[in-house]
Amino acid sequence: MLGTRPRETSTQKTERESLALSKYEKALKIWSHYTSDTDLNSFVAIGSLYQALARFRGLASTAVNMQKHYDLAITNFQLALDKALTDHESIHILYLLFSIYRSLMLSKGKEEIKQYGPQCRYYAELSLNKMVKVYLENDMRTAQLFEELGTICSFHLGDHDAALAYNKEALAIKLRNPNQSPWMLYTNISSHYFSRKNYPEALRFQLLNHEDILNRFALKATDNDATRREKRYMIARSYMTVGDYYTPLDRQLSLQYLQMAKNLYQELEHPSSATEIEKIEKKIEALCT
Repeated sequence: MLGTRPRETSTQKTERESLALSKYEKALKIWSHYTSDTDLNSFVAIGSLYQALARFRGLASTAVNMQKHYDLAITNFQLALDKALTDHESIHILYLLFSIYRSLMLSKGKEEIKQYGPQCRYYAELSLNKMVKVYLENDMRTAQLFEELGTICSFHLGDHDAALAYNKEALAIKLRNPNQSPWMLYTNISSHYFSRKNYPEALRFQLLNHEDILNRFALKATDNDATRREKRYMIARSYMTVGDYYTPLDRQLSLQYLQMAKNLYQELEHPSSATEIEKIEKKIEALCT
C-alpha cells in the first residue's frame, strides 16, 4: 500500500537498537572527560544520558538494566547538584531528580509508590522552595510544578490536605495569568471540599469554575456550527455540575441549574445530549421525591 512503511524485522530492530546504544556510550565517554572541569557541570549531561538510556525502548523490557541506568542518572544528578553554581541551575537539576522518581513511582505498582513517592515529593518541594524565591510571582513554571505535586499527593500519596494547599498555590499563579485556564484546579479543589462534606466551600469554587467556563466558552459571531455546539455542550455540563453541588445546600437552586442544563442539552444536536438529559431527569426526579 502506498505510503505504508515496511514492518521492521527482528534483525533490523536489533541493529537499530545496537546503533543507538553505541551512540549513547560514545556520548557518555565524551562527557566523562569533563567531570573535573570546574566551569562545566558535565554531570547534568551524563545524568540525562543515563535517564534517556533507562527510557530507551530496547532496555524497557529488561528491568534490571532500566533500574541500573536510573540509579546512575540519580547519582550523576546528585553530583551535579553539589556542583551547581546558581539557583536556576539547582532548580533545573532538582526537577530532573523529581522527574526520575516520578517515572519510577508511576512505572509499576503500589510498592513502587511507597518506595519512590516520598523522594519524588522531596525533590519537587526542594525545587519549589527555590522557584518561589527566584522566579517572578506569575511564572507558570512554578504553577505547573505546584499542580503536578498536587496531583501526586492526591492520587498517589494520599495526602489530600497537602494536595489542596499545592493546588491553591497553583491556582493563585494561574489567576495572575489571564491566558491560563484554571478549570482543572477549580475542579480538583471543589472536589476535595465536596468529598470532605464542606459543601459551602465546594460550591464556592465550583461557581468560580462556572463563571470561568461561561467566559471561556462565550459564543462569538465568528464561531462555526461545530464550535458553537461544543461550547454550548461545555456550558451545559457546567450548569449540571453546579446543580449537583447545590444539591446538599439548596434544593430549589439545584433544580434550577439542572433544568437550565437540560434546556441547553435539548437545544443541541450533540452525540451525548440524550445520555446527559437522561442523567439530569434522574437527578430531578430524585430531588422531587
